Amino acid sequence: MKGHRSPEDCEQQAGICRLLLYHLNAPLAEGCRLRGVVPAPGAVRIAVHAGDDETGRTFLYRATHTAISSWT
Repeated sequence: MKGHRSPEDCEQQAGICRLLLYHLNAPLAEGCRLRGVVPAPGAVRIAVHAGDDETGRTFLYRATHTAISSWT
């Protein structure tokens, strides 16, 4: 089934995310912070928080492996 992940994969991703959250709250651009990068099927997902913590918004971007490999 396309897009199906095993419970073990989901638990592993969640564990990695918990560890990385302490390190991935880095400034990205003025008013924006990188909140996380997680693997996705054929891509990575990048979470960016814009604005203040209480009033800001978090956006999730998806970058495919082919798009990323074309940057190098």
